[in-house]
Amino acid sequence: MQLSWVEISEKALIHNLQTFRKLIGKDVSLAPCVKANAYGHGLVECAKVFEKEGADYLCVNAPFEAETLRKAGIKIPILIIGYTPLSDLEAVAALKDVEMIVYNLETLEKIRNPKSEIRNFKIHLKIETGNHRQGVRLEDIPAFADILKKSKNIELKGISTHFSNLEDRVNHQYALYQLKQFKRAIHLLEAEGFAPHFHHCSNTAATILLPEAYFNFVRVGIGMYGLWPSDKTRKAAKRAGIDI
Repeated sequence: MQLSWVEISEKALIHNLQTFRKLIGKDVSLAPCVKANAYGHGLVECAKVFEKEGADYLCVNAPFEAETLRKAGIKIPILIIGYTPLSDLEAVAALKDVEMIVYNLETLEKIRNPKSEIRNFKIHLKIETGNHRQGVRLEDIPAFADILKKSKNIELKGISTHFSNLEDRVNHQYALYQLKQFKRAIHLLEAEGFAPHFHHCSNTAATILLPEAYFNFVRVGIGMYGLWPSDKTRKAAKRAGIDI
């Protein structure tokens, strides 16, 4: 006997995706986050809706989520935004169009090892700009760049960061500081001879509150499911006529 169930509105998911698409425009890649079983809404079920309705990427937290999506027939590119254990690198490399966030030298060294079976790996370098959780410090960028220059099997596809407290503040001074640090990191990489295609730092709150942080890729998480990251974000969105 079934005692409980979850009923998800496909119409609502489509509405939310179209709302964020309209907000960012057609030239910015839209990457819904489907990590943690799509925030409890169904990993495969939601991913299929987002793919059908024109999402450019999907973001997951772990390799097993990417593998699950590929086995389910999802074909659009996937970005793993959480930490990928060294033991999972070869499995990730075997998946088609799956990229991953990197922020530690151990991962780069493992991939570039001449004895490694890992080939043609696409990574996004995560920068520490003030969240103090994960990321490459600006002063360490030259060391990472040095390894990348020696790594023929690694493509630096993107550069990213994550805002610390944007959704909880009316004053966005700290977020703007992080944005400034992120732009410094981009320039440092350019000085090392790298030009990553994707620049991204926007979560749901930033996508709603900080258009200057769009760059060319946004990672919309909880807002894609009709939930607000904070009451302050909700009020700001309502004033702007944004409804999810």
